[in-house]
Amino acid sequence: MLGFYIFFLVASAQFIQWIGKTKLIDWTHNLYLWISGSSLLKDQANLKTQILKTKVEFQATSSQDQFAKWARLRRKIDKDLVDLEALNKEISSAKVQFAALFSSLLWTFTSGFQFVLISWYRRSPVFFLPQDWFPSPIVWILSFPSAPYGAVSTTVWTIVCKRALALSGAILVDTFGIFSEPPPVAQESQTPASKVPPSLK
Repeated sequence: MLGFYIFFLVASAQFIQWIGKTKLIDWTHNLYLWISGSSLLKDQANLKTQILKTKVEFQATSSQDQFAKWARLRRKIDKDLVDLEALNKEISSAKVQFAALFSSLLWTFTSGFQFVLISWYRRSPVFFLPQDWFPSPIVWILSFPSAPYGAVSTTVWTIVCKRALALSGAILVDTFGIFSEPPPVAQESQTPASKVPPSLK
């Protein structure tokens, strides 16, 4: 069971590396907002929709024939943009705090637990090697640093698991393209018909 626990922790860390910590934080943060019932993202989407609708109405209003309405819509757009910017800052600040906490939890669950497990069971064998299968120098290396002679130590088992998983990931990428990022698609530059605030893009 000791070998399984170590393999599970190493595989978890490798899986996180394959996915990408940034993507994992984004997914988990959105899931957290959905589970907690936070209205931040919903308010942001509603405010963006409201600004776009007001902008359409503003562009269809003549500043000469309907100056009062034009000025009112202009003030409303400016106010909503200020509110949107404040909301974006609030969401970004909350996400930074969430990312710091989540990164700490990831490190504790993977690297932290690995270190504790390897250190605590440094004298315990993961499993024993069949007798006379390997020469004495190899047997000694596999038991390094503190496992009984003839056994595989937790340190060596961790290294083997990491190398095996890294090799498996490389084979999957080369064979099927799994875990690899898609190449960027070149886009033709276009001149927009009207300028849209950066926060709405």
